[in-house]
Amino acid sequence: MGGGKEAETRQIASSVLDADEGVKFTLTAIRSTAAPLRATVRLKVFVGQHGRLVLSDQVRVGAVDSWFWFPVTGRGPSASSRRRAPTPHPSR
Repeated sequence: MGGGKEAETRQIASSVLDADEGVKFTLTAIRSTAAPLRATVRLKVFVGQHGRLVLSDQVRVGAVDSWFWFPVTGRGPSASSRRRAPTPHPSR
């Protein structure tokens, strides 16, 4: 059944953390081939070596297919990535 179709990917964030050292991260959504409304998100870190950025580390963010494709890629009605800080409990 695995017709060999390659999963659709979309970069959802990218930032240079240290321009002098060349530290960059990217977040990429990988659309599920089994459940097209679901996605996996991967964080990659790149560091500067010999004048170019090379992959230093990568990790999956959450479980496989634990994200919804349209909200995480910004293509849908609930594309907000803002989170509210937890409400602190009052001290007694």
